[in-house]
Amino acid sequence: MGFIDEHIEKELTLRRQDADGTKRAKTIYPVPDDQLGEYRSLGRAVGESYGLAVYEAVLHCEHFFDRVAGYRLVHGSELDMMERVTGRSFVSIEFYESRHARD
Repeated sequence: MGFIDEHIEKELTLRRQDADGTKRAKTIYPVPDDQLGEYRSLGRAVGESYGLAVYEAVLHCEHFFDRVAGYRLVHGSELDMMERVTGRSFVSIEFYESRHARD
């Protein structure tokens, strides 16, 4: 995974360079509440920045770039506790693929 354009509240643009040198970009959008049933979770990633959270997702999700179709920012006590303990800020992102993509 290469560069990440961070306009996280509205969209997230992922960029990568394949092994053959081909550069690709993909823009994903937040999954609205009323469409959540149309998606399947790929997992949640936590990092000190959006870029690190995406990097964690890439490391732990097979074919992440091809599968990911949306995301949701996750807020809550887990992040609050991590921030209190470490004194650093964290972000948490849940990534989703379309339920129809692999059926």
